[in-house]
Amino acid sequence: MKYYITSILTLFLSLSTQAQVGIKTETPERTVDVNGNLRVTTLQDKKDDKTYDNIVIANSAGDIDKQHKSSITQSPKQQVEIVRNIYYSDNGGHPDKTVVCGNYVFAFTTDNHPVMKIAKQPDRELKLQFGLRRLERRYNLTGGHSANTGDGDYYYSNVEKTFTTSNWNTFQKVFDYTQTYSDPANASGINYTQKHMINNDLLRLHIIDPLSGNFYRINFTRMVNRKEDTGGQANYLENKQNSGLRIIICERYYNTAN
Repeated sequence: MKYYITSILTLFLSLSTQAQVGIKTETPERTVDVNGNLRVTTLQDKKDDKTYDNIVIANSAGDIDKQHKSSITQSPKQQVEIVRNIYYSDNGGHPDKTVVCGNYVFAFTTDNHPVMKIAKQPDRELKLQFGLRRLERRYNLTGGHSANTGDGDYYYSNVEKTFTTSNWNTFQKVFDYTQTYSDPANASGINYTQKHMINNDLLRLHIIDPLSGNFYRINFTRMVNRKEDTGGQANYLENKQNSGLRIIICERYYNTAN
Protein backbone atom coordinates (compact mmCIF):
# COMPACT_ATOMS: atom_id res chain seq x y z
CA MET A 1 0.00 0.00 0.00
CA LYS A 2 2.85 2.34 0.84
CA TYR A 3 4.25 1.73 -2.65
CA TYR A 4 0.97 2.67 -4.35
CA ILE A 5 0.55 5.84 -2.29
CA THR A 6 4.12 6.86 -3.08
CA SER A 7 3.53 6.26 -6.79
CA ILE A 8 0.34 8.33 -6.81
CA LEU A 9 2.03 11.21 -4.98
CA THR A 10 4.94 11.07 -7.41
CA LEU A 11 2.53 11.23 -10.34
CA PHE A 12 0.72 14.29 -8.99
CA LEU A 13 4.00 16.03 -8.18
CA SER A 14 5.19 15.37 -11.72
CA LEU A 15 2.04 16.86 -13.19
CA SER A 16 2.31 19.93 -10.98
CA THR A 17 5.86 20.67 -12.07
CA GLN A 18 5.24 20.06 -15.77
CA ALA A 19 3.22 22.13 -18.23
CA GLN A 20 -0.57 22.01 -18.02
CA VAL A 21 -2.36 20.28 -20.85
CA GLY A 22 -5.34 22.61 -20.84
CA ILE A 23 -7.90 20.18 -19.38
CA LYS A 24 -10.13 21.76 -16.70
CA THR A 25 -7.76 24.69 -16.28
CA GLU A 26 -8.14 28.35 -17.20
CA THR A 27 -4.37 28.86 -17.50
CA PRO A 28 -2.90 26.09 -19.67
CA GLU A 29 0.70 26.25 -20.82
CA ARG A 30 1.89 25.94 -24.44
CA THR A 31 3.31 22.41 -24.37
CA VAL A 32 1.85 18.93 -24.17
CA ASP A 33 4.17 15.97 -23.73
CA VAL A 34 2.90 13.03 -25.76
CA ASN A 35 4.97 9.85 -25.61
CA GLY A 36 4.38 7.51 -28.50
CA ASN A 37 2.55 7.91 -31.78
CA LEU A 38 -0.54 10.10 -32.04
CA ARG A 39 -3.17 8.61 -34.34
CA VAL A 40 -6.39 10.02 -35.75
CA THR A 41 -8.58 7.38 -37.34
CA THR A 42 -11.25 9.55 -38.99
CA LEU A 43 -11.08 13.08 -40.40
CA GLN A 44 -13.58 15.17 -42.33
CA ASP A 45 -12.64 17.46 -45.22
CA LYS A 46 -13.52 20.99 -44.04
CA LYS A 47 -11.73 23.00 -46.72
CA ASP A 48 -15.00 24.39 -48.06
CA ASP A 49 -16.63 24.89 -44.65
CA LYS A 50 -16.34 28.59 -43.82
CA THR A 51 -16.86 27.95 -40.11
CA TYR A 52 -13.51 26.12 -40.07
CA ASP A 53 -11.37 29.16 -40.85
CA ASN A 54 -8.13 28.33 -39.00
CA ILE A 55 -5.55 25.57 -39.09
CA VAL A 56 -3.01 24.48 -36.49
CA ILE A 57 0.64 25.38 -37.10
CA ALA A 58 3.80 24.75 -35.08
CA ASN A 59 7.34 26.11 -34.96
CA SER A 60 10.58 24.19 -34.42
CA ALA A 61 10.25 24.60 -30.64
CA GLY A 62 6.92 22.81 -30.65
CA ASP A 63 4.81 25.89 -29.90
CA ILE A 64 1.31 25.51 -31.32
CA ASP A 65 -0.64 28.40 -32.84
CA LYS A 66 -3.18 29.02 -35.59
CA GLN A 67 -3.16 30.54 -39.05
CA HIS A 68 -6.03 31.44 -41.35
CA LYS A 69 -6.88 28.58 -43.67
CA SER A 70 -7.09 30.69 -46.82
CA SER A 71 -3.43 31.73 -46.53
CA ILE A 72 -2.22 28.14 -46.84
CA THR A 73 -4.18 26.33 -49.48
CA GLN A 74 -7.20 26.29 -51.71
CA SER A 75 -9.84 23.65 -52.19
CA PRO A 76 -8.88 20.99 -54.75
CA LYS A 77 -12.26 21.62 -56.37
CA GLN A 78 -10.89 24.96 -57.58
CA GLN A 79 -8.20 23.15 -59.61
CA VAL A 80 -5.66 25.87 -58.91
CA GLU A 81 -2.46 25.84 -56.89
CA ILE A 82 -0.99 29.14 -55.68
CA VAL A 83 2.57 29.21 -54.33
CA ARG A 84 4.33 32.40 -53.30
CA ASN A 85 7.51 33.61 -51.66
CA ILE A 86 7.67 37.23 -50.49
CA TYR A 87 10.67 38.36 -48.50
CA TYR A 88 12.65 41.47 -47.64
CA SER A 89 16.35 41.72 -48.33
CA ASP A 90 18.88 44.53 -48.17
CA ASN A 91 21.62 42.61 -49.99
CA GLY A 92 20.06 41.25 -53.17
CA GLY A 93 17.99 38.19 -53.90
CA HIS A 94 18.39 34.80 -52.25
CA PRO A 95 18.45 31.83 -54.68
CA ASP A 96 17.56 29.46 -51.85
CA LYS A 97 14.23 31.25 -51.29
CA THR A 98 12.42 29.47 -54.09
CA VAL A 99 8.89 28.90 -55.29
CA VAL A 100 8.39 25.25 -56.24
CA CYS A 101 5.24 25.14 -58.34
CA GLY A 102 4.26 22.04 -60.29
CA ASN A 103 7.13 21.09 -62.61
CA TYR A 104 9.12 24.32 -62.14
CA VAL A 105 11.23 26.22 -59.61
CA PHE A 106 11.47 30.03 -59.56
CA ALA A 107 13.83 32.34 -57.66
CA PHE A 108 15.85 35.57 -57.63
CA THR A 109 19.64 35.47 -58.00
CA THR A 110 21.92 37.46 -55.71
CA ASP A 111 22.25 40.08 -58.46
CA ASN A 112 18.45 40.42 -58.79
CA HIS A 113 17.73 38.36 -61.89
CA PRO A 114 14.49 36.34 -62.03
CA VAL A 115 15.38 32.74 -62.89
CA MET A 116 13.71 29.37 -63.37
CA LYS A 117 14.57 25.69 -63.69
CA ILE A 118 12.89 22.27 -63.84
CA ALA A 119 11.80 20.68 -60.55
CA LYS A 120 12.85 17.15 -61.52
CA GLN A 121 15.01 15.62 -64.22
CA PRO A 122 13.14 15.13 -67.52
CA ASP A 123 13.58 11.99 -69.59
CA ARG A 124 14.19 14.03 -72.76
CA GLU A 125 15.11 17.51 -73.95
CA LEU A 126 12.41 20.03 -73.15
CA LYS A 127 11.93 23.18 -75.23
CA LEU A 128 9.80 25.41 -73.07
CA GLN A 129 8.03 28.26 -74.85
CA PHE A 130 6.20 30.96 -72.93
CA GLY A 131 4.80 34.44 -73.30
CA LEU A 132 6.53 37.18 -71.34
CA ARG A 133 4.90 40.43 -70.30
CA ARG A 134 7.40 42.99 -69.07
CA LEU A 135 6.90 46.35 -67.42
CA GLU A 136 9.73 48.66 -68.54
CA ARG A 137 10.35 51.50 -66.08
CA ARG A 138 13.73 52.81 -67.20
CA TYR A 139 12.83 54.63 -70.42
CA ASN A 140 9.85 56.50 -71.83
CA LEU A 141 9.62 54.40 -74.97
CA THR A 142 7.17 54.76 -77.83
CA GLY A 143 6.79 51.14 -78.81
CA GLY A 144 5.01 49.86 -75.75
CA HIS A 145 1.53 48.47 -75.48
CA SER A 146 0.10 50.91 -72.96
CA ALA A 147 -0.36 54.67 -72.80
CA ASN A 148 3.05 56.02 -71.83
CA THR A 149 2.81 58.53 -69.00
CA GLY A 150 6.45 58.29 -67.99
CA ASP A 151 5.74 55.64 -65.35
CA GLY A 152 6.53 52.65 -67.52
CA ASP A 153 5.39 50.68 -70.53
CA TYR A 154 4.34 47.07 -71.08
CA TYR A 155 6.08 44.93 -73.68
CA TYR A 156 5.30 41.43 -74.88
CA SER A 157 7.60 38.81 -76.30
CA ASN A 158 7.78 35.07 -76.93
CA VAL A 159 10.60 33.27 -75.15
CA GLU A 160 12.04 29.78 -75.52
CA LYS A 161 14.20 28.00 -72.94
CA THR A 162 15.84 24.62 -73.49
CA PHE A 163 16.20 22.22 -70.57
CA THR A 164 18.03 18.94 -71.03
CA THR A 165 18.73 15.88 -68.92
CA SER A 166 21.99 17.55 -67.85
CA ASN A 167 21.11 21.25 -67.35
CA TRP A 168 17.58 20.84 -65.91
CA ASN A 169 18.77 21.71 -62.38
CA THR A 170 20.58 24.91 -63.45
CA PHE A 171 18.73 28.21 -63.16
CA GLN A 172 18.17 30.12 -66.42
CA LYS A 173 17.30 33.81 -66.61
CA VAL A 174 13.68 34.57 -67.40
CA PHE A 175 14.72 37.87 -68.99
CA ASP A 176 18.35 38.90 -69.45
CA TYR A 177 18.83 42.51 -68.36
CA THR A 178 22.53 42.29 -69.22
CA GLN A 179 21.78 42.07 -72.96
CA THR A 180 20.97 45.03 -75.21
CA TYR A 181 17.22 45.05 -75.71
CA SER A 182 15.60 46.17 -78.96
CA ASP A 183 12.08 46.28 -80.35
CA PRO A 184 10.55 47.60 -83.60
CA ALA A 185 10.27 51.09 -82.15
CA ASN A 186 13.90 51.13 -80.97
CA ALA A 187 15.93 49.42 -83.64
CA SER A 188 19.21 50.70 -82.24
CA GLY A 189 18.58 48.86 -79.01
CA ILE A 190 18.69 49.81 -75.37
CA ASN A 191 21.73 49.16 -73.25
CA TYR A 192 20.49 48.96 -69.69
CA THR A 193 22.41 50.96 -67.11
CA GLN A 194 21.00 48.81 -64.32
CA LYS A 195 21.60 45.30 -65.61
CA HIS A 196 19.13 43.64 -63.27
CA MET A 197 15.55 43.97 -62.09
CA ILE A 198 14.98 47.22 -60.19
CA ASN A 199 12.17 48.12 -57.82
CA ASN A 200 8.72 48.25 -59.43
CA ASP A 201 9.87 46.23 -62.44
CA LEU A 202 7.51 43.39 -63.34
CA LEU A 203 7.90 40.17 -65.30
CA ARG A 204 4.85 37.99 -65.94
CA LEU A 205 5.13 34.58 -67.58
CA HIS A 206 2.36 32.56 -69.21
CA ILE A 207 3.34 28.92 -69.63
CA ILE A 208 1.46 25.94 -71.04
CA ASP A 209 3.49 23.07 -69.65
CA PRO A 210 4.36 20.54 -72.39
CA LEU A 211 4.82 17.85 -69.73
CA SER A 212 1.36 18.05 -68.18
CA GLY A 213 -0.71 20.52 -70.18
CA ASN A 214 -1.15 22.67 -67.06
CA PHE A 215 -1.34 26.44 -67.41
CA TYR A 216 1.01 28.59 -65.30
CA ARG A 217 0.98 32.31 -64.57
CA ILE A 218 4.06 33.58 -62.72
CA ASN A 219 4.79 37.08 -61.46
CA PHE A 220 8.23 38.39 -60.52
CA THR A 221 8.52 41.88 -59.07
CA ARG A 222 10.45 44.04 -56.62
CA MET A 223 8.98 46.69 -54.36
CA VAL A 224 10.31 49.28 -51.96
CA ASN A 225 9.48 48.46 -48.37
CA ARG A 226 10.76 51.66 -46.76
CA LYS A 227 10.90 55.26 -47.93
CA GLU A 228 14.68 55.31 -47.67
CA ASP A 229 14.92 52.35 -50.07
CA THR A 230 14.17 54.59 -53.06
CA GLY A 231 17.61 56.21 -52.94
CA GLY A 232 16.24 59.49 -54.25
CA GLN A 233 15.00 57.97 -57.51
CA ALA A 234 11.36 59.03 -57.20
CA ASN A 235 10.57 58.46 -60.89
CA TYR A 236 11.70 54.88 -61.36
CA LEU A 237 12.23 53.91 -57.70
CA GLU A 238 15.68 52.52 -58.37
CA ASN A 239 17.08 51.53 -55.01
CA LYS A 240 20.70 52.33 -54.27
CA GLN A 241 20.80 50.14 -51.16
CA ASN A 242 19.86 46.96 -53.06
CA SER A 243 17.03 46.54 -50.59
CA GLY A 244 13.32 45.98 -50.79
CA LEU A 245 10.81 43.18 -51.23
CA ARG A 246 11.33 40.30 -53.65
CA ILE A 247 8.02 38.84 -54.74
CA ILE A 248 7.41 35.58 -56.64
CA ILE A 249 3.86 34.31 -57.14
CA CYS A 250 3.00 31.21 -59.17
CA GLU A 251 -0.52 30.14 -60.13
CA ARG A 252 -0.88 26.66 -61.61
CA TYR A 253 -4.19 25.73 -63.20
CA TYR A 254 -4.47 21.98 -63.62
CA ASN A 255 -6.90 19.31 -64.71
CA THR A 256 -8.03 16.60 -62.32
CA ALA A 257 -5.91 13.95 -64.05
CA ASN A 258 -2.66 15.60 -62.85
